[in-house]
Formats: sequence, C-alpha cells, structure tokens
Amino acid sequence: MLSTGIITSISWHSGLWEGDPEDSDLDHSNYGNVQTYDLMMESLNFGQKKFPPNQDGYYVGHSSLLYGRINLHNSRNVKITFFKSRNYNNGLTYLVGCYCFPRFGIIERDVEHSLYYTYNDGCICALPKHVIRFDNFLGINNELCSKKNYLPKGKKLGQQGFNYINSRNVSNIIKDVKKVNKSQKGLSPLNAVLKDLE
Repeated sequence: MLSTGIITSISWHSGLWEGDPEDSDLDHSNYGNVQTYDLMMESLNFGQKKFPPNQDGYYVGHSSLLYGRINLHNSRNVKITFFKSRNYNNGLTYLVGCYCFPRFGIIERDVEHSLYYTYNDGCICALPKHVIRFDNFLGINNELCSKKNYLPKGKKLGQQGFNYINSRNVSNIIKDVKKVNKSQKGLSPLNAVLKDLE
C-alpha cells in the first residue's frame, strides 16, 4: 500500500518547541547529535506563530531521524508527517503535532531572526497554516499501534528511525487526534489531508 504519511521522532521540549529548550530537555534527549552539540535543532518546530517562514512562505522544521536520511522518491506521496516525542517526566510517548503537505530536504532558513543563527536549517517544511501542535497530545506505543492500526501490519515504531504509514494508518491517527482535540481550532488541514487521500 502507498506510503502517505510518516511518523518521526523529536526530543521532548518543555517550552512546546517554541524557542530555546531547558537544560533538562538537552540532558534528557536520547539523540546523539543533541548530546554531542548541546543543541536541539527541533526547538522551533511549532513556533510558526512566533517566527517567520522562509521567503517562499514555508516554515522550516527538523527531525534528526529524517535529516539527510529521508528518501525523497519514497516520500513523494507523503501528505502528513507526525512528530512523536517521549516525555522524560513520565516516560510516555506522544504524538505532539504534525506538518500537513510537507516538503523534505536539507532546507536553509533564508530570513532574518536572532534564533535563526543557532537554528539555521531543517529537513522538513510546510505552510505555517499546515503546521499543527496538538493541544492534547495523543499517546502512542507499539501496543496502541497494533490495536488501533496506526502502523502497517507487523511494523513497530521507529525500527528504522522513522515509519512510513499508509492511508488507513493516517486516517486512524487523524480520527483519534481530532477526538482528543475537539475544541482545538486550526485542525482543518487534517480534513484536507483526509480528502486528499480519498
């Protein structure tokens, strides 16, 4: 079945990925590049209301697992990328947000902002209106993925660093995200994704 979505991982960020992380976020990250450089490039992933998009109108985000590793050909039909993160305070993993209708590659930030000297590039971008951090995060683990059909049959989370998922998986995740975020505004891009998958 065609891959129309991706689930990738980012470090936990106490400031909701809208600015510099706390020292404890850096200390608890499981990613080698964060530990090596003491820098969390995904720190601005959901700061689209605070920080400017690139000149082409797209907002740049990051996932260490996708950076330089995603196959652009295999990802050409991807309509949505979900970000999961493990909360080091309780040990649970959640889907925290998504980029709808994303583009992939090594993407430089080409506009001025003081934080862009530190967080200068990423590997995914979307229009700001298509960047969504969920008000209520959706719990995710291998048991839930199997029970709720969030992943293709027989697959487990992150076996290759990130997961390609099919239209049925995307639809099931979106349905449950909307269920736990009934009062959240700005979720219409999720409906656009579903319509595009029909």
